[in-house]
Amino acid sequence: MTKHSIKHRITGSVLFELECGSLKLCLEAAVKTGADLADADLARAYLAGAYLAGADLARAYLAGANLAGAAEEIPVIPHIDAAILSAIIHGGTLDMSTWHGPDGVCGTTHCRAGWAVHLGGIKGKALEKKVGTQLAGAMIYRRSRPGKRAPWFFDSSENTLEDIKRCADADPLPVAEV
Repeated sequence: MTKHSIKHRITGSVLFELECGSLKLCLEAAVKTGADLADADLARAYLAGAYLAGADLARAYLAGANLAGAAEEIPVIPHIDAAILSAIIHGGTLDMSTWHGPDGVCGTTHCRAGWAVHLGGIKGKALEKKVGTQLAGAMIYRRSRPGKRAPWFFDSSENTLEDIKRCADADPLPVAEV
C-alpha cells in the first residue's frame, strides 16, 4: 500500500491523506468522509469510474485528469448558454443559491450547473447522480463548449445571468430554435 495525498492546488498543504491502492480510492474515501476538497490539485489523476457524488471540488485543478469512460455519459448541449437563457426567458428561473430549486430536477428553478444537468436530460441526471451537480455541470459545459473553461458556478444570480447572456450572444441558438 502507498500513502496517497490530496493537496491544495495553491499552498500544497495536505487536504486528505490515506494509505491505499490508488489516488482514485483516496479521493473516494475523502468524499465519503466529507473532506473539504475545494481547491484540490487533481491534475493528471486517473479517476476513471470514480464515484464523486457530493464532492465539493470547487476550484479543483483537474487539468489532464483521466475521466476515461465518462465521455459517452456526458451529454452535449449545443449552444448551451443560449439554451439555458431560452429556458429562463420561457418561464424558468436562475437561482444561484441552490443547485436545483424546491421543485427539484424536473422543475424550473436551477443554478447554472443545475440548468446544464436539467437540459442534459436523462444523461445529465445520471451523471449528476454519479459525480454530483457541480462536477456534472462542469463536465457538461466542457463537452458542450470544447476548448473553453467551465463557468464559475458560485457567482451571484445577477452576474451569472449577465455572463450567460454574453456567452449566448457569442454562440446563439439557430433562429428556428429561439
